[in-house]
Amino acid sequence: MKSGPLTRYHKILSVVAAAPGGLAVSELMKKAELPKSSAHRMAATLCEAGYLTHSDSGNYTLGPALDDIIRSRISASYKGKAFTKALRELENRFEETAFCARLSNGVVEIFDVVTPRSGERSYVYPGLGSRPLDKCSSSRIILAFRDKKEIESWLEQECQQSNLSASEIEAAHEAIEVARRDGYAVCDGEIDEGVCSVACPVFLEPFGVLYSIGITGPAARIKEVSIDKIVKELRIVAENTAVNLSAEYLAERSL
Repeated sequence: MKSGPLTRYHKILSVVAAAPGGLAVSELMKKAELPKSSAHRMAATLCEAGYLTHSDSGNYTLGPALDDIIRSRISASYKGKAFTKALRELENRFEETAFCARLSNGVVEIFDVVTPRSGERSYVYPGLGSRPLDKCSSSRIILAFRDKKEIESWLEQECQQSNLSASEIEAAHEAIEVARRDGYAVCDGEIDEGVCSVACPVFLEPFGVLYSIGITGPAARIKEVSIDKIVKELRIVAENTAVNLSAEYLAERSL
C-alpha cells in the first residue's frame, strides 16, 4: 500500500479496529507510527466523519459511520434464496401478500413481494422501494432496534421531506417504542385506509436488525386471522430466515 493521507487514515482505523477497548492517543501514535500532532488531527477528522468516536475515557473507538457502511453492504448483498422461500411460505400460510424490507443507506425499502397465487379474491400490493419511516410497519420495526440518536436523525430527515408536525413526530416515537416493546409493528390504515400490515424484525448476527418481514392485506381479513397468530408465525419465519441468511453470508465469505 502506497504512503499518503488515505493510507495513514486507513492505518489509524485498522489499529483502532484491532483494539476492542479502543486506544488512547499515545497508543494510537505508537501503533500507527504517527507524530502526536498528526495523530490528534487525523483522529479528530475521523471523529467528525463518524468513523471514530472519542469516548469519555479518552480512548478512540470505531464510530457508527463504519457500522452503517458495513450494514449497508450486508443488507444490499445477502438476501438471495432465504427470503424467496420465506415469502412463499407466508403467502401459502395466510393467502395474503408477503413482503420483506431492508435498511440501506439510511432508507428502509421493500425489495421483494410475493402476492397470493389464488385469483379468487383481491389482494394488496405494497409496491417496491422506500417506505415512510414514521408509518410503515416494515420501517417502524427496523427503526425500533436502532439506537436513539439514529432514530432522532432518521425522523428529522423524514420531517424535512414530509413536513411532519410536532404531534406526528411524537406519535412516531411512541409507535416505535411500542414496536420495540412488543417485538413487532402494525400499520393499520395509516398509509391506505382499510389496509393493514404486520412486520417482524429479522436479526442477523452480528449486525442486528437489517431486515423486516411481514404480510399485508385488507384490514378486516388480517384482523379476522388475529394479529397474535400472524406475529407468532412471522417470528418463526424470521428466525429461520436469519439462520439461512447467515449461512448464505458465510458461504459467500468463504469463496
